[in-house]
Amino acid sequence: MSRRLCAVCILWASMVLPATASPTVFTLPNGLETIVFPRSDIPLVSIQFSIRHGYIYADHPLDEGIAHFYEHMLFKANSLTRTQQEFMRRLTEIGAAGWNGTTGGDAVNYYLTVPASEAERALELWAAVLIDTVFDPAEIRREISVVSNEIEGNRRDPGRAFWRLLNAGLYGKEQLYRTGHYETAHMGRFDRDLLVREQSRWYTPENCMIGLAGAIDEREALRLVAKYFGRWKQGSARPLTRPLATAGTRPRDPGLITGGFTNPAMVRVLLVWPGPSILSNRNETLTADVLSYYLSEKSGHFLASLMSNTTLFSRESAGFSFSTGRYNSEFIFQGEIPATNHTRIPAQAAHLQRTVRAYLADIAAGRRAIPQEALRRISARIINERIFRHEKPAALLQDVSWWWCTADLAYWQRYDRGISAVSRDDVRRTAARWLRSAPLGVVWAHDSLTNTITQHAGRNP
Repeated sequence: MSRRLCAVCILWASMVLPATASPTVFTLPNGLETIVFPRSDIPLVSIQFSIRHGYIYADHPLDEGIAHFYEHMLFKANSLTRTQQEFMRRLTEIGAAGWNGTTGGDAVNYYLTVPASEAERALELWAAVLIDTVFDPAEIRREISVVSNEIEGNRRDPGRAFWRLLNAGLYGKEQLYRTGHYETAHMGRFDRDLLVREQSRWYTPENCMIGLAGAIDEREALRLVAKYFGRWKQGSARPLTRPLATAGTRPRDPGLITGGFTNPAMVRVLLVWPGPSILSNRNETLTADVLSYYLSEKSGHFLASLMSNTTLFSRESAGFSFSTGRYNSEFIFQGEIPATNHTRIPAQAAHLQRTVRAYLADIAAGRRAIPQEALRRISARIINERIFRHEKPAALLQDVSWWWCTADLAYWQRYDRGISAVSRDDVRRTAARWLRSAPLGVVWAHDSLTNTITQHAGRNP
């Protein structure tokens, strides 16, 4: 390292991370973390910028959608490009591929891949984007229309409409603005002052991570990040983010029946439980991952038992999932039953729910112990899937960045070890804590079936 860079007082720490890569992490004095994965076998550099921001960070209904809107505003004017068209031309000039931005519940990400020779120009451009964005009032008004049309278009999609209803049942309609399912009526109040406020709270170096993977070594990455992002000033105090209220912590809605399912011959039944989050119990999130994999194995005992004891249509349409979140998370079971006898659908759905809950109760009580060999097999599968996915630098950065936003680099660093250490007692305790309670039950059917199902649902509680 040169004497000039030493004087910057950059904190540099090598980390022992999974076998997929041997990265280096360093932190600038302003708090900006950077993780570098050198890869000499490809002539490209993938770059990802991650911000701990997203739908759940909205602290008032009038701010619904501000994280998504802010993401859109960054593809416009800044200190290097005066217009959105000029910004696009600059991306073309540096050969950017696969570039975009995404907004989720816990994370906002911006990513691109460029030829290795253009890595410096890419970092220079994105320093201007993140630090020097120009919130032009005329562009704000135009983008309000663009984003409103996008959201209203999403609302007409049956799948998105369904998940909006599910979120309303789980978290309450009053909190939909924090789940990404929001109205567009308040967007008219978005102005430059509001965007500058968001910038000072969330788009700050101590709330951002830069990931680089590909044909760039650690020293060069350190030099470039310090050169272009060292001037980034820390922001103002951020408001406290609160978890969403869930069906487990407020009066729970009765089972939901909704239309929009595209297959008139089948009905999808879902059961949703709140689960452990990163800030509530990060160790339990690892156990939840293992448990959801076990319950979703196509050749496993759980799905075989459901096939034998219910009208579940097939193993391919059924399974458990667990979605880890920083503040909230969910277990979701999904399975499809045939709609051959419309009047019996509520009874069949109720029987499926009882059978799933009885199986989970046996795990929670220790009456159905998961073999240790099964846990070893599942942990190996999870780790192998990660290794396979991480063969692509861009996918590796997506995973690392998402975990950084949701937890931190230490969580990602220790994930494989944590998964391998999950025991049968851990699984039992997690099932007892989260899956023993009554879930939110949802029946998703074709529009032609909903009236019949609703009429008969009261007879089959």
